[in-house]
Amino acid sequence: MYLILNQFVKKIPIIVIMKALGMEIVQEVVQMVGRDPRFSALLLPSIEVTGLGLDASCECL
Repeated sequence: MYLILNQFVKKIPIIVIMKALGMEIVQEVVQMVGRDPRFSALLLPSIEVTGLGLDASCECL
């Protein structure tokens, strides 16, 4: 899942947005979105972004 706004050139992964809003753990985001397999499949690419060093909410801002 990605956030698309006219002000941004690139799509922003939802996980980055959620972490910028203060959610520290990926599990919190998954619980918030729901455990439905359809949503899990959509979140997976965003979750993989966390491997890029965007672990703290301040880094996502």
